[in-house]
Amino acid sequence: MEPGQDDSEEASPSRQAADNNQPINPKLCVQCRRWDQLDHVLNNGRDLQVDDYTSWDLMECKFSYLDLSENVHCIICKCVFDVVNYRSQESALLQGRPKDELLILTRAPFYLDRRNGPHERLFRLELSNPAYISLFIYLYVEIKFKTLSKWGEGSKMYDILDISTPEFSIYYTRDVYSKLYDIQPWDATYFQVPVLKEWISHCQNDHGNECSSTFGSGDMPLDFRVIDTEDMNIIKLNGRSSFVALSYTWRTSEDSANDFQLEKDNAQRLELLGALASVSIPNVISDAISLCRDLGERYLWVDRLCIIQDDEVSKSHQIAAMDRVYGSAVFTIMAALNDYAEGLPGCVGRPRRRYASWSRSHISIGDPTPGEETHASSMMSDANNSFWNRRGWTFQERILSKRRLFITEYQAVFACSRGAAIEAFAWAPNSSLCAPSYSPSHDHSLPISMMQTSDLHGHPQIPGLIPKDGHFLEAGYFIPATIQFGDFDKLVGDYSSRQLSYAADILHAFTGVANFIGEAFGTPIIFGLPEKYIAWGLTWGCKGLPARRNETIQIPSWSWASSLNIIDYDWRSSVNGQELAIAANIVTFYFQDPENGLRKLNTEKCWFEGDQGLDDTASEKRLPPLEFPEGYDRLWDIHASGLRPPGDQKTNEIWRECPHNPWEAAARLILDPEALEMARTFPGALVFNTTVASLKIRKGPTYDQNSAFVCNQAGKRVGFANYVSRQSIEARAEDSIDCVVISGSLDPTRGGWRRWAIESSGDDNDGMWDMDVLLVERLSCKPYVARRVYAGRVSTFQWKNCSPRWETVILC
Repeated sequence: MEPGQDDSEEASPSRQAADNNQPINPKLCVQCRRWDQLDHVLNNGRDLQVDDYTSWDLMECKFSYLDLSENVHCIICKCVFDVVNYRSQESALLQGRPKDELLILTRAPFYLDRRNGPHERLFRLELSNPAYISLFIYLYVEIKFKTLSKWGEGSKMYDILDISTPEFSIYYTRDVYSKLYDIQPWDATYFQVPVLKEWISHCQNDHGNECSSTFGSGDMPLDFRVIDTEDMNIIKLNGRSSFVALSYTWRTSEDSANDFQLEKDNAQRLELLGALASVSIPNVISDAISLCRDLGERYLWVDRLCIIQDDEVSKSHQIAAMDRVYGSAVFTIMAALNDYAEGLPGCVGRPRRRYASWSRSHISIGDPTPGEETHASSMMSDANNSFWNRRGWTFQERILSKRRLFITEYQAVFACSRGAAIEAFAWAPNSSLCAPSYSPSHDHSLPISMMQTSDLHGHPQIPGLIPKDGHFLEAGYFIPATIQFGDFDKLVGDYSSRQLSYAADILHAFTGVANFIGEAFGTPIIFGLPEKYIAWGLTWGCKGLPARRNETIQIPSWSWASSLNIIDYDWRSSVNGQELAIAANIVTFYFQDPENGLRKLNTEKCWFEGDQGLDDTASEKRLPPLEFPEGYDRLWDIHASGLRPPGDQKTNEIWRECPHNPWEAAARLILDPEALEMARTFPGALVFNTTVASLKIRKGPTYDQNSAFVCNQAGKRVGFANYVSRQSIEARAEDSIDCVVISGSLDPTRGGWRRWAIESSGDDNDGMWDMDVLLVERLSCKPYVARRVYAGRVSTFQWKNCSPRWETVILC
């Protein structure tokens, strides 16, 4: 038995026939002889004699590390051996592991296309060389490590430590047998500038206004500067001249070239012709300048060289206009890298590092089937997992750009609102014919000749081009014009997970997105929250112990930007981004504007989807009939566990009995004069009249470690608080905490423990009406003043049993 062969595996009849009828290839071991048949490899690794495509996979191999090391005379095993050794040095999980405890699983082949017809698959072949036929493939390599088994000695358990998808070119002889001749690592050293230019031109010419943002338009800020890539100087750009933007990461470095920037002292000198050619600038910027020239774009905007970094007044104006800068750029070069000091890999004079594909995986993890195409969505893993995408400032640069040209360590990727293009899909032979469509209506059985100028959907056959569909690469990074609060939730969650060098930049780096969101919502943004939806915006949560930013940053506790944790609104019930818990206005908010003093917030006027405000609702003896958004009944049927929305009669009964109802709220609009005077000393505070109750928090169920019961002083459960750590609960076990009502809520999905967390009267409909609350801590010696700690909900029905009191709250 050859090393690496599984002795439990029986050879299939076709495999035996192949071994008997063809000369043995001395370059292959027994297990790898399946690679010696070109038609077998081209047929997605399946047996040509078996019509059933569900037949077992012949191209899966298992090796021990020792097998591979002793079998390097086999060119397939040698490639796998080299990959394992390379990953053992690169992967932190593999470093230091005993090699004799490793198990290696390989599957092959994988391709860049979904060509299932026998004639279509022939277009995977490169036939230009008269001596051999070549084929471009991916190999799936899974490295496992032996661990102790709970089933006792003798049982083997393996943990997956590493998965990669290295690329290879395989070569077959051009003779009657088409035997495997060689296999070599595939490296695309440089990207092809004409291909990149074709991607951008296609979007500009074919998509038109569909890829022109309706937001972020308008005049550029005063003294808007760009780099003139031809004259190599910095100029003030007047009029509507087109320009390209660069998104990259700043890093402090001992290298003075990486510290060079535009300042007051050198601003005038850098306007001279050729000035930039005489200074040392970071490689990523010099490469971006060269790339713009090659793409026929004269002007490039780079924050480091186009904003005077030591002019605080000008700098603040420029930062406030990031939505206009990135939204107006023809496209943005995204240096989605781990180390920008290396420049832009693939640019002229900047070859990509060897074996770049050996450090990545773009095949779905799980049980990949050889012969399947590479999923387009996985091609963004390089950008999404890069250091660049973990930085706070690059978030808005990606969001706000209408066209994005990602330069990763491995390849270039283009994305716009109508589609995308991937460099790897342009590498294979006849690449303009093999970009995956992913459309179920696409008839792959048609002759290739019918698809040479456009596919069945009329999309031009541009190398690497992907029409927009369900696998669209950037679905989470384009803000829709019809933005919903669920979109805002996701944006804040992503942004808050990123890193900032300076904590004080938390709102500055979000300014462009905030402007964009504010324009879409038609409302100002105050400390990161849309004014119109302030009540919903206050209900953010974060896992772990509450951690606030330094108070010198002067961000109020009610803003998500005050927290150092990752922000999450997911505890609010939603399906596919649609908020299921609909809200009612029962609180009137005022804002202590740091510049203009106290003002009433212009919040959304609604009584559970109706357009009545608090004053309108309170003027009627009965509450208006409930109005639900389109499709809400269907969602209710799915998620309400058989319950129906409470009727109008029940609704009026519940709210009439609640101490905090629209009629009481309308009668208590006048703020306490003493509180108003106190609020002057807390700029940025929210001021409002509401009901407050002193309650207790207790441990929730053992299977939910992030939530707590809210109980009244008698110990009766009246609600829940979200993202409350066990440590926080224990620290407050003997103390009460004030709960402040901010809005009403009707939630069909309050299932599981949250439904029985609230002890109702026995009528399920009693427990469906909630009030959103904030759990706050009081400032000592400061009446009225409170800081937000947690968000939660209490039962409208049970609120009367909590001894609530009306007061003016200053939420600072």
